[in-house]
Amino acid sequence: RGIAKNLFNSFEELIIKKYPEIGKIKDRLIEEGALGALMSGSGPTVFGIAQNKEQALKIYKKLKLEYKSIWVVQTI
Repeated sequence: RGIAKNLFNSFEELIIKKYPEIGKIKDRLIEEGALGALMSGSGPTVFGIAQNKEQALKIYKKLKLEYKSIWVVQTI
């Protein structure tokens, strides 16, 4: 949980102004239960952090209906 509250990417504000879909994807991840969401690097990848595998799969099942490229992964 701690890491999800401290997510930050200085490029996000600039990129979201040009590509608002990035912000919409972040919002959807949070709406569906992600603890946090962030654009990776300079984009366009966006990721969300889930509490556990079950929550990640729940988010995945909802968002796969809206987006064609979505995965559930685990940190190593």
